[in-house]
Amino acid sequence: MKSLLATILSVPCVAATAGYSQWLPVLLAVNSPRHDDNPIPASSTASRLPGPIGQLNHLGRPRNTILTFATAGYIHWVKHLHRNLRHLRLDRQSELRCCVPDNTTAALIRAEGLRPVLPVRLAASLTPSTVAASFLDSRYVATLRARVECISSWTSQQPIGAKFMFIDTDVTLFSNPWPHFPKRVDMALLDDTGPSQKGPTSSTLNAGCFFLRVNNATRSLWRSMVRMHQLHPEIRNDQVALNHLLNLRRRDAYQDSIEPGARPVRVAALAPSTFLNGYRFYEARRNGFGVAEASQVVLAHHNWIRGDIEKWRRARDFHALAISDTEPAATFLSRARAAMRHKSAWSPK
Repeated sequence: MKSLLATILSVPCVAATAGYSQWLPVLLAVNSPRHDDNPIPASSTASRLPGPIGQLNHLGRPRNTILTFATAGYIHWVKHLHRNLRHLRLDRQSELRCCVPDNTTAALIRAEGLRPVLPVRLAASLTPSTVAASFLDSRYVATLRARVECISSWTSQQPIGAKFMFIDTDVTLFSNPWPHFPKRVDMALLDDTGPSQKGPTSSTLNAGCFFLRVNNATRSLWRSMVRMHQLHPEIRNDQVALNHLLNLRRRDAYQDSIEPGARPVRVAALAPSTFLNGYRFYEARRNGFGVAEASQVVLAHHNWIRGDIEKWRRARDFHALAISDTEPAATFLSRARAAMRHKSAWSPK
């Protein structure tokens, strides 16, 4: 499969690009019509794009699940992601479920026409707030740990053999991601490589964008993630924890978190030309992507920037947000891919 650069059977994967070893990520982008610098307020109306709401897809088969996590401060991103899936008609084969840490956020998710997932023991772990957290501040760390609890809980509840895709809400899809999930692995993750994070000893596998196949190994992995945060509060970033547990060269340092007898998870990296992180999507494009490059992009993760207002504004300026209910899907994709080709690289201030 062209989108799979390397498959890892209990060993790190090696990228075929740039001449360095790494684990690889995913990218996306969308455009919106005229609108101001502020995110959509939580009180704004839910998406009214038509689409089925049941558990079966348009062929009468069980729908795949796309799982995400949000607090009240990220509802504007949930609205974007929900519209994005409906624009691409992915809601016909995939149900979007949103983990939430409190009843306030759950009510906002229901107002958007989605079914929230609310683990009881997370209900008091975060103070409800309509303001997004800043990178690695106390609320951000609490949010990451709640996200780990969400994924662990969901994985334990699904039957063996089930599969799902987890994506953060600050992601944009441009085409169907499911054909890119390789069959012989347990997890396939986005590569989060960038200038300050690269090489086989860095935490380059992204904790906010991956495919997962439910089995004993992946259930054990996410139970270990929960335990690792409990035993090692000094690890404030769940991506660092995840990469420690997935990489055999690093996981021995945290044997107290690993379940006895658990087999290593079989991991693959997703092609960075198809699944892009924020660095590749915004900074590494130079004078824009070529036509062929732009046509290959399946997803973009809008990370590699500090501050939610700045993140939203950058995505909007690069035509990478799904905001309008009335915009035809063809127009949305045409504008987004045109921006990929013609917009020059973004530079951090």
